[in-house]
Amino acid sequence: WYDYFSVPQPDAPQAESSQHQDLASDLGRAVASLSLYVEACKLFFILAPLVSHGDGNIVSYTTWRERGWCRLERCARQMSSASSMLLVKRPDTVIEIGAQDYLLDPVGKGCFSVEADRKNLSPIVEGLLTHKLKQLVAEQRYEECNLLLSWCVPLLDGLQDASWKAMIRRSLSGADAPEACEEAAWRAGLP
Repeated sequence: WYDYFSVPQPDAPQAESSQHQDLASDLGRAVASLSLYVEACKLFFILAPLVSHGDGNIVSYTTWRERGWCRLERCARQMSSASSMLLVKRPDTVIEIGAQDYLLDPVGKGCFSVEADRKNLSPIVEGLLTHKLKQLVAEQRYEECNLLLSWCVPLLDGLQDASWKAMIRRSLSGADAPEACEEAAWRAGLP
């Protein structure tokens, strides 16, 4: 996974082919399927050297972590079966890092150049969490389920219309979840 190549870029220079005719609609479909793309990837690269951007600002791994879209990608990676990522800060160095910072940098608190994106990402983050909770219950990984349940409110922070209570109930309904998961849901403020 590398976002610039893995997601259609409507503002990128047009290639001399018909591939780029429907980039705007392709982008919407790609974003809605982001978790599937990330799940299918064996490698997840963050290319974040310390450089001067075309607009004169300095960009780095720190600025990558601030961007809402990058936070979504990292959250999707954490919710996938392989959560490690490869960070490239210099041409001669690749560092393997975990995606655990998703806990400290919620998608909804990230920076977006288009504010409407924040609202549009709410169902995507809820879908990531729902899928992961169902997977953990199905695999009887109840301690991890409880841990993720305890982080649902902070993970959805800043997202508009985040109906986290309903999302958690959907994840646990019909599941063979033990009382411990039900208790964790109750502690998270569910009726």
